[in-house]
Amino acid sequence: MRNRIKRGIGILLSMVLIFQCGGYVQATEQMTPEQTKEAEIQASYNKTIESNAIQNWPQGPQVYGDSAIVMDMKTGAILYAKGIDEERYPASITKILTALVAIENSQMTDMVKFSEESIQSLEPGYAHIAMKAGEEITMKDALHALMLASANEVAYAIGETVGGTHENFIKMMNDKAKELGCTHTHFINTNGMFDEQHYTSARDMALIARAAFSHQELLDIVQTLQYTIPPTNMESEPRIFQQKHKMLLNGKYHDNRCIGGKTGYTEKAYNTLVTVMEQGDMEIVAVIMRSRRDTFEDTKKICDYAFNNFREVNISANEKSDKVSDIDGEACVTLPKNIEFNQLSRQYEKDKVNYCYEGQFVGETKAKIKEVKKETKKEPETKKSDTFLMKTIIAVILLLIIGFTVLLILNTIRRKKRKRNRS
Repeated sequence: MRNRIKRGIGILLSMVLIFQCGGYVQATEQMTPEQTKEAEIQASYNKTIESNAIQNWPQGPQVYGDSAIVMDMKTGAILYAKGIDEERYPASITKILTALVAIENSQMTDMVKFSEESIQSLEPGYAHIAMKAGEEITMKDALHALMLASANEVAYAIGETVGGTHENFIKMMNDKAKELGCTHTHFINTNGMFDEQHYTSARDMALIARAAFSHQELLDIVQTLQYTIPPTNMESEPRIFQQKHKMLLNGKYHDNRCIGGKTGYTEKAYNTLVTVMEQGDMEIVAVIMRSRRDTFEDTKKICDYAFNNFREVNISANEKSDKVSDIDGEACVTLPKNIEFNQLSRQYEKDKVNYCYEGQFVGETKAKIKEVKKETKKEPETKKSDTFLMKTIIAVILLLIIGFTVLLILNTIRRKKRKRNRS
């Protein structure tokens, strides 16, 4: 019944949306460019927040981004969801995956050499730090330039250094994305410069950020407010650049809970922002994509929502089922404050238990799963004797039929012999 009601409401809303869209098109034809832009921004703001449809789930705030997500870094639970699987252009938050693949496949002391291709990869208007063909810096310097200055030629050179070729590094990036569970990601460059075939989703970016910022080396880099690359083999002056994530800087958007992140922007992607926040023992990652207004304010709103309405609950301290043993003592689920552990459903795998609330994944643990042996039912004695009697009767009938058939054949043979003798 509930599903029918939901379907009915969905159809009704679709009809209303179609009607509104028709009116919207007519209205926008009479608008100035500024009014049209404002109407589009408001339409983005009003898009559905999917997590608000979960029964008894805390109601999250509206944000201007077309896509937004909050994920618990420890459990992987999604606390806030708005258009999280819609494919978006990522712009420079692409560089989070570039940094992750580089950190996992190189040393900070490795030398990054800039080829002519890395310099020529730059397009007008994109961020760079004026590196030259043949110049060399350490991987540590390169990663700081990548994440703080968002230098695009540096992203290309990191890819060439780690992957052998830029193309091979792109394959490593896409393979890593698949390994992390990304299903709406396809990258064709290391820096996020616009291309229609270069896209991801808010959910996928949260998965990438969760993996990337679990590396302390990367967290240390993105928490740096100012960094200096010393003179190189081809440049006598140091290069100095600053942090761009405003929640880490003193000023209007500063937030003490912010421990890292990455900004991004292109004309087609609009603003993209990844932010890692920490409060008490809880650590979350927030992603906002395709936003044209209040990106930092909206990030604060959805992070406040997460910290105020959810808590992490230790699994081993609450799991009462005798089917599960040897539970990871550190494993948690992330629950709304009005939901209890005993309200969760379980999905058992070979050595793992997934916990869900109303179909929404909230955490998992490694554990031993006790197999319940199926008891073989013994047939009652009366049933056995009835079966034996039936089999006996069938056997006797078959024997009688065979005997009768043999007699019939013999009789026929005898008659034929008599006829021959008479003749």
